[in-house]
Amino acid sequence: MISEEMVEPAVNHKRTSARSPLVITAGLPASVVKLLNSSSEFTILELKGEPPEILAGCHKLGPCLLIASEQFILALDPGFLLELSGEGQLNKILAVCNSETNRAPELDLLQLGCSGVLWADMCAADMHRALHAVARGEMWFSRIVLSNAIRKLLSGSSSRRLTPREREVLQLIGQGYNNRKIAEKLFISRETVRWHVRSLYAKIGTHDRKRVTAIAAEERFAS
Repeated sequence: MISEEMVEPAVNHKRTSARSPLVITAGLPASVVKLLNSSSEFTILELKGEPPEILAGCHKLGPCLLIASEQFILALDPGFLLELSGEGQLNKILAVCNSETNRAPELDLLQLGCSGVLWADMCAADMHRALHAVARGEMWFSRIVLSNAIRKLLSGSSSRRLTPREREVLQLIGQGYNNRKIAEKLFISRETVRWHVRSLYAKIGTHDRKRVTAIAAEERFAS
């Protein structure tokens, strides 16, 4: 349940239209929230509270873009991000970093499942362009970060080798099984399946279940 205390009263959170993207913010400087509110194309809702409460709010409100500070996201349990953006969810996560001159956190944020990075000192037009791109399913990272991530994905390093059980789970994902069906098939609990799926996501380098399904079909990973 979303309490009144969780919602910033100064923000109008009624959707501007049935199709306007819902943008939820958490832990952002007032200057960034002001930039986001400078466009009527987005419906902005600022949530307050602890990470689990904000996560519950995102689930309750439906598909959304969650925009949070870099510090907020890096302090989260990775499981929160997986639950928010993975396994059929339509939510996207954007991190706001302090300055574009320091791109060090980008790869970490990408690996955690973020769809992009915004910069606190970027102009409103660029910020809105990033939101539109992510809402369409694109990613908003620098080219060098994406290049490094792809290179790492294709490197075949031993640290990404799957355990026999992870490979079984991956194969079942490739066959279209959801977590409940995988648990029944392998005679293990759903929580154990979720644990294996999280490990798979970390090793493969993506939190997109459709992408994981494609990888499983291609049999690109050695056991």
